[in-house]
Amino acid sequence: MALDPDTAAATSDKKPKATEVAGVRTPDEWARQLGLIIKKRADWQREGFAAEHQGAAMLHGWAEHGHHAGAPIRLTLEDYKAALKAINNSPAKPHPAALSEYCNHTFQEG
Repeated sequence: MALDPDTAAATSDKKPKATEVAGVRTPDEWARQLGLIIKKRADWQREGFAAEHQGAAMLHGWAEHGHHAGAPIRLTLEDYKAALKAINNSPAKPHPAALSEYCNHTFQEG
């Protein structure tokens, strides 16, 4: 079941300041702000990101960007939400503004 990013923003425990939302952030920062994390249930577990975030990261090449550019990609909130929604398309087609220039995937139309 896909989580609607707009719903996640409305139900997040942390309410951002208007000035924070207006800027750009890393996808991981947006995920934390929107509550798209899986909290650890034991001390030995690591915190993780929701499937929607992980899928968007893979589709848009965010890890490759961090590796090659030496810093994470930075997105607006609107572009981050569009990247999350892009993974629900069949076939998945990346949101252009969230796609890393270092993404080494090829995409086929159709």
